Amino acid sequence: MSTTPEASEQLWAGGYLHTNDIGVIEPSGYLRIVDRIKDVIKTGGEWVSSLQIEDLISQCKGVSEAAVIGVKDDKWGERPLALIVRDAQTGDDLSDTQIKAHLRAFADAGVISKFGIPDQILFVKTLAKTSVGKFDKKALREKYGKVIDRVRQGGLMAGARTCDGVSVSSGAVFQRSADLQVRIVSERTWRSALRRR
Repeated sequence: MSTTPEASEQLWAGGYLHTNDIGVIEPSGYLRIVDRIKDVIKTGGEWVSSLQIEDLISQCKGVSEAAVIGVKDDKWGERPLALIVRDAQTGDDLSDTQIKAHLRAFADAGVISKFGIPDQILFVKTLAKTSVGKFDKKALREKYGKVIDRVRQGGLMAGARTCDGVSVSSGAVFQRSADLQVRIVSERTWRSALRRR
């Protein structure tokens, strides 16, 4: 954060500390931080907490780490995109179907909105982090938002091509050097690819 006088004035406007966090007061009187304003996903007329979805995905067997970001969507404004690192010992069989079923149970129980269930889930080897070990959501949005946009615009074509430094091949497998191997698992994308064949 900048330490200019203007930034300090904004941070302490009106005598209150403006952290850009969103929180709720629990019935017990405690303040619970829900998310950062810039990380909340606005979809289907609802605000979905990326932190809440990450927490729920992390409870699924086989997940080592999970980050959720909002990506542009023509119909809903934004949709959640889950980026998941599989656990080395227990995550080999982990699928998008399991993650979605896991989240659907929480939606059915009223814990989250159905709009919080990501349409797309990418399995990645690593997630970008800041110097203090938090997910670097800005870097993740830049990297994966562009890939998703390009795939939506051009769809999946036979043969390899590149989307913003991430090589895309048929079968919806994305690879970029040794640090990234991503599989897009959107039912809509798979249907589109099958229609083109």
